[in-house]
Amino acid sequence: MTLCSKRISSLAGANYPDTVHRLLVLNTPRFFGFIFRLVRPFIDPVTAAKVVMLGSVEELFEHVPRAAIPKAMGGSC
Repeated sequence: MTLCSKRISSLAGANYPDTVHRLLVLNTPRFFGFIFRLVRPFIDPVTAAKVVMLGSVEELFEHVPRAAIPKAMGGSC
């Protein structure tokens, strides 16, 4: 099954170009990180490196300007 999953992932990556620059994941339940670590080996390493897990809004400000974040989340938009 693992070989089949890797083959499908490889074909999808070759035929559907990656258009995401970075995926910021904020305030997820703890199990999400665990599940992502299980799935990560099946994802192309370049794509997996684009996923950034953030624990707080303050960490979000390191990646996104405060002016682009709604006031409800601590930004100034």
